[in-house]
Amino acid sequence: MSVTSIRRLSPTTYSDNRKSRSATRSWVTAFVASSATRRFMTYLAVFEGKSGQAVDRDVLVGALRSDWPDAEVTVSSDATPGREVRDVAWTYGETEGRIEGRSHIDGTCLYLEGPLRLAARFAVWYRGLVPSVEELIFCDDTYSFTVSVATGASPEGVERAVEASF
Repeated sequence: MSVTSIRRLSPTTYSDNRKSRSATRSWVTAFVASSATRRFMTYLAVFEGKSGQAVDRDVLVGALRSDWPDAEVTVSSDATPGREVRDVAWTYGETEGRIEGRSHIDGTCLYLEGPLRLAARFAVWYRGLVPSVEELIFCDDTYSFTVSVATGASPEGVERAVEASF
């Protein structure tokens, strides 16, 4: 359910107070369900590589293992099907949820499936690995929003920018 369709689900006014409360409750439930769906999705942290630079596979793996020691990291072999978008894959979980991450073989994109809060944290962390001359964009897989992740950005700031775009 999209945000647009939620706006059309405004509560109907009823003379009977119980019906009105029920309609309002249904509308609020639909809104909360939509927000939860939007927040747990596939996000991308991507840059164009205009400078001819990328995040090297070994650098990414080393940084994941040192900065996220509880993450389960796997590195694909040359014969792995789908390697282009699963060159390095990892899962990480904590009380905020669980996220699955993958890197594109060209070293310019992370695919992050999970809650917005964790995806924003990984995007800000990835910014530290991305060449400083590159603009890092955080978006969802449908490009319904784009947020530039600047050097020194906070996960909370990225999350607020995403929420403000809806």
